[in-house]
Amino acid sequence: MNGRNGKVALAFLAALLVGLVSAVGYPQRQDPDKGAAASAQSKSPAGDVSRQKEGKPASSDIIMSPEEKQVRDTYARLMRYQSAAVEYDAATTGIPTKPDDYVVFELRDLHSGPVDEISDRPVGDIVTSRAGDVTTVTPHHLVYGLGPRHAYYNVGWDGTAQPGASGPRSVAETLTDTGAKYRGATQYTSYEVTVRLSGRQRTYRAVALHRGTSQLSGKPNTMILDNVTPEMNTVLADESPRVISPWDKYIKSDLYLAVAKAIREAGKSGRPLIPPDAPIGYLPGDDAILLAARKQITPEAGCPIPTVNISAAQTIMDGSTSSFSVSTPDATPSAYSWSFTVPSGGGNGPSVDFTAPGSANTGTDGHWFAYPDQECPNTNCAGTYTIYCSVSFSFLSNPILVSTTLAINGCWFPAGITDPNEARVTGAPTIGVDAQGIWHVTGMGTLGRQIPHKQVLVPATSQFFQKADAHEQAHVDNWGSGQLFGNTHQPADFYARIKDFTGTSEDDLVSKLIADLKAYTDLQDAFVAANHNRDEQIAYAVSDAIAPRYLYQNCGRY
Repeated sequence: MNGRNGKVALAFLAALLVGLVSAVGYPQRQDPDKGAAASAQSKSPAGDVSRQKEGKPASSDIIMSPEEKQVRDTYARLMRYQSAAVEYDAATTGIPTKPDDYVVFELRDLHSGPVDEISDRPVGDIVTSRAGDVTTVTPHHLVYGLGPRHAYYNVGWDGTAQPGASGPRSVAETLTDTGAKYRGATQYTSYEVTVRLSGRQRTYRAVALHRGTSQLSGKPNTMILDNVTPEMNTVLADESPRVISPWDKYIKSDLYLAVAKAIREAGKSGRPLIPPDAPIGYLPGDDAILLAARKQITPEAGCPIPTVNISAAQTIMDGSTSSFSVSTPDATPSAYSWSFTVPSGGGNGPSVDFTAPGSANTGTDGHWFAYPDQECPNTNCAGTYTIYCSVSFSFLSNPILVSTTLAINGCWFPAGITDPNEARVTGAPTIGVDAQGIWHVTGMGTLGRQIPHKQVLVPATSQFFQKADAHEQAHVDNWGSGQLFGNTHQPADFYARIKDFTGTSEDDLVSKLIADLKAYTDLQDAFVAANHNRDEQIAYAVSDAIAPRYLYQNCGRY
């Protein structure tokens, strides 16, 4: 055979092969199923009036359980009682309040579970000792006549605390050696606290122990172990309305009568003063106070309620950021406090991290939460927070509460693409003509194999990135040797089909090669299409186990 034209048709054939394969009719797979979730947004109830700022839990699939809500609520109520103390002192001394007069607690890394998980751990690992900068908490109560007692709590710093004597080495020993108050605890909530006050702050660890649910209140029976901020169990048990200043004017106002009436009626009807479904930071009498604010009732006669405007509702994608602001055209506020609430039963650790919780302008993160808290069928694409700003004025006894919403969308359509159309035999064989003028295939030439590559469309800042990335990588891996599509679009198989092809001319041979490449590619694509569901099953088997386990789950669809 004359090899003088062995490479003559190579470039020509390669161009034709690329053009042919690009026209193969296998539909592009964009995994629309991976974003299959209802787009309806959840509704949020009336919400949290506290200044608590809560960070993300360590694990993104932890839900906001009743035990965790109890912990958050206790610190939020202490902040409200302390704000009452600040305002009481200002009314008594005539010294105006400053933003850093108000204590702020940030709770992060909340985790709840059975006590057995921590029973063998040293207490010092989960509860910071009372040493160094610690706080002092002093409760006070005021009563007028036969009315309900009202509370305010002074909170300050104490830098003289010294480490106490070493206690029991493990949590189990604590439960058995400290008498009856911890015995019977079956659940725990561990967490990190950052307390800020008067320009100082400290971060430390604390834990709450839970023992069943109270039949009266419907809430967990809880004992808090917090060595840095004492009296948390006093706050937990306190169901007093907050003191409103000036006290001597308040007790003569319609607002006081409304608060007293609301508490009296709750007692007569047997209703808990703090219902289980109340927003975080709720105190008895809040309903009457909010109603009075709506009617523009204030203890100080002749003081109109200022206008407070808040940013419009926002919708962002998971992992993004947003910002909110309030404006007060009529007066200058003395303090701001941002907070949030979510619908009861929201999953995936609902949290909003405010960058400036005590300012008129604040940024937030975008952490998607599940509502309803269900894995299958997939939950809603959007989790909607109610965002509150409590705005205080020196001439008003009660802050003005305004609200807006922040919806976090967790669905990308699609979340990723691994396109089977990219799979092909590439390059071209060598061909040549013999002495009789017959064209033959003479070798493999540049024949090669191209497999699909992954595209992850979920940004790396989203909590769903790892899930989407693992899913698309599993699709790519299915094209590897010995895997589902490992034997498809193989150059050696195609060459075995064409190695004996001949043509009366170069064009004749090239036409035969192109026709057979199309036939071979159609066979390969038909096999890939027939195994699409199996491809998805394998990919979901990898990605379904990765948290958050709400969106982008198989749920029996393949």
